[in-house]
Amino acid sequence: LGGDSLPYGGATPTLDRLARAGVRLSNFYAMPDCTPSRAALLTGVHPIHTGLYHMSIATTMPFGLPLRFATLPQYLKEVQPETKSHGVGKWDLGHFEAHYVPTARGFDSWYGYYSSYTSYFSHVGDLGECQGPTCFHDFNLNGKALGGVEGTYSTALFSRRAATPHER
Repeated sequence: LGGDSLPYGGATPTLDRLARAGVRLSNFYAMPDCTPSRAALLTGVHPIHTGLYHMSIATTMPFGLPLRFATLPQYLKEVQPETKSHGVGKWDLGHFEAHYVPTARGFDSWYGYYSSYTSYFSHVGDLGECQGPTCFHDFNLNGKALGGVEGTYSTALFSRRAATPHER
């Protein structure tokens, strides 16, 4: 492949280099829900094999991506132990126990929320409509709730964090 035949023609040098080296995902099919898509992306395994093909994991559901499936950052650490990986955004692969959260699944740091239905502005689980004891402020850094982000759009917070790797 030449540089001009790549999808973004040089605008993404790292992706272009990987594509020239033979790593090209041209036929990846996404699932209609968040959890199955994330499970497939992070494990390389079709969601029907992970058991997460049916729906997104809601705030109170007591399950997650089975621990027998390694995630991309775990694989990277196997190959190159000094690899650092930092997750930003929405996890949506289970958080009911500590060993299901991103920092237990290979990420060195995590900035964002764990659940599926979190308000982009209030950052409360269940799209901010939750009224019961299962409601929680779902925006954290490495599992610790972050205050002071209410009213700021999640995507703006994620963009700032991704652009400032020195603040990890």
